[in-house]
Amino acid sequence: MIISNEKKLDRNITSLEDLQFIYDFADNPYTNALSVLCKHKFLFDKKYSPQVVDQRIENIAMNNVQQAATRSDEKLYRQTRKIIEKSRLDAAESLLLRIDAAYFNTSVEK
Repeated sequence: MIISNEKKLDRNITSLEDLQFIYDFADNPYTNALSVLCKHKFLFDKKYSPQVVDQRIENIAMNNVQQAATRSDEKLYRQTRKIIEKSRLDAAESLLLRIDAAYFNTSVEK
């Protein structure tokens, strides 16, 4: 199932199963799950822990950017960066610098 409507997702976070579904699919760059995970981070922090959620978001963001660089997919890079800019991560600025470095270093290497 591909998540296509972020607003619908926002309205439907009502159970632990919903949280788990979003958490599990947030690593797919072609869904809105990462955006929802960042937007509603406080809910996921309660279920998992802030450190676990932050690490998950960072790992997903770095994987997305690696994919973007490998595929020359600037849209995916910009989308991932925009999500992190809006996130409630304590280390968002640091992550943005790492995202930029990973994307541009990989792009230059090709």
